[in-house]
Amino acid sequence: MTGGFGDSVYVGRPQGLEDAGCEDAFLVDFAGDVAAAEVREQRRDGRVCHIVAERWRPIGDDFGQQLLNRRFAARLLAGPPKRVCLPQVHGATIDIAKLAALFGVAVELGRPEIEPCAGRPAAWWSGVERLCAEVGGGGGQPGPVRGYEAYAFSQRDHALLYDMQRPLVRHFKACTSVLDIGCGTGLFLEALNRAGHRAVGVERNALSARYARGLGHEVFEQGAFEYLDGTERRFDGVYCSHFVEHLPIDAVEGLIARIATVLSPGGCAVFVFPDPESIRSQLLGFWRDPEHVRFYHPDLVAMIGAMYGLECEFNSQKVPGRRVVPFAMEPPLAARPENPAPCEAGEAERNAGLAQRLCKWFGIGSARLRALEVQVKALEARLVRAERREQESADAIRRLWEVNQTWAWDDNAILRLRKST
Repeated sequence: MTGGFGDSVYVGRPQGLEDAGCEDAFLVDFAGDVAAAEVREQRRDGRVCHIVAERWRPIGDDFGQQLLNRRFAARLLAGPPKRVCLPQVHGATIDIAKLAALFGVAVELGRPEIEPCAGRPAAWWSGVERLCAEVGGGGGQPGPVRGYEAYAFSQRDHALLYDMQRPLVRHFKACTSVLDIGCGTGLFLEALNRAGHRAVGVERNALSARYARGLGHEVFEQGAFEYLDGTERRFDGVYCSHFVEHLPIDAVEGLIARIATVLSPGGCAVFVFPDPESIRSQLLGFWRDPEHVRFYHPDLVAMIGAMYGLECEFNSQKVPGRRVVPFAMEPPLAARPENPAPCEAGEAERNAGLAQRLCKWFGIGSARLRALEVQVKALEARLVRAERREQESADAIRRLWEVNQTWAWDDNAILRLRKST
């Protein structure tokens, strides 16, 4: 397991290490032959250097530039320093500065090697400057980061989560104001913002809320129920992603009732949660989150929505081509009949007559003819069995493939509920 840091840590390219005056280092460099999602480790003067793609040198607006975050966060959790020094900031290290500040570490922030000119990259840079000044600039011994905060920043892949959520913006194409309940670090707020939607978030986790605000988004640091009970604002879109599985059933009903209250007539609420019919979700992801309570079936959530005037108009389980295929109790080809189907009478007579004429032509006697007939019949039987087995194998493969498609079902269930006008 990777150990923690010393009291002061330098983050950046190896060329600036000697002048940093730090006792520890997290080295980063760039190369043109490294894939965008790859991190290549090399030893540089006895230290590990993380080599990433050249495209991550300038500060951009792609969450893929955060590919070093989880490695750095893991070391922060193992032993945080008192000071992190970034004399020169790059796309691959800008979020490392933000993480250190959020974890309560004093950050000495330099300037970007390549200054972002405008747009989201410039806004991200300004947000990091503010966050480092507000949160991590006080120095002193950083406090421990535990529980959900540790999971959120050391286990979650922002680039993957952003790419997974971005297509869901289409559900809000007619909305002018969207509320993201449990917005986390603001990834869906970012996707909505880039699509031209005005959106706000509510998030109870302090570090996640600060992170989202560092992206420039309006986020209320409150519990979802507290916010929904207290707000007088109304929204024509509500997004509730990976929240219901954190609640018992009575709380889910209370949540949906409150969402129906803040939703404008004709507005839509989109719920995203782990699909209990997804094998991958059941086996690989669900219990990694320390606060998950239980799976919810989309039909159950849709039923509760209907109780509060929210009609289901989209259910990802109902998309064309998705169907439940029964699992056979016996393996394919387990009980195959061995006797071939007999040839039709007319075909047998024609074959026999042809064989007799050929034998007479070539001067083959009756004994030899009978022997040849036996061999021909044996070959015919083998051919019939082979053809049958080929068809049975093709049918078995098709059935197995139909069952196997359940592995390809989306990990998430998606519901869009519409409030009546």
